[in-house]
Amino acid sequence: MKKLITIILLNLFCCNIVLSETLTYNCKKLLGYVEDEWKYVTHYSDETATLIWDKKTYDDEWGTIVCGNASLIYKQRKIEFTVSCPSSVGFEAYDYDKINDEDITKHKELKKHKGKIDYMSFLKLDQDSINQDYYNLYYVPVGGLWTLETSINQINFNVHQFICKTS
Repeated sequence: MKKLITIILLNLFCCNIVLSETLTYNCKKLLGYVEDEWKYVTHYSDETATLIWDKKTYDDEWGTIVCGNASLIYKQRKIEFTVSCPSSVGFEAYDYDKINDEDITKHKELKKHKGKIDYMSFLKLDQDSINQDYYNLYYVPVGGLWTLETSINQINFNVHQFICKTS
């Protein structure tokens, strides 16, 4: 009986290792503008980023199935994301910060907004075609979200587009 349980447990551990996979993408920022006659022109910026996707499925604290974590290293900053919607050619992910005691210490006026979401960022990685080696990465940071429920309303966001390739 002990041997049977040992074999079953070893198989479960092996399956977990097989289901866990880490992919790394090297990315270049894509810039574009419209010229006369609606001609869209794109070029690469000198800015680069690295995306690391740890494809490991688990349940979060609310019991929702999470399909991994992603780390975006951009402008000497590492941002951790939760991957919510993987597909065969990419994923969607999110990250957020709430107003906490540290924020309130710096800015006393935030005390009545403690616990509200202040900052969110989103990632979307997709591929135009399964036969392509390149991926589109969209990084959207959104700040000042707590101001939506006030008369201040100073929400701000940016959309960064990258072209990535697995390394």
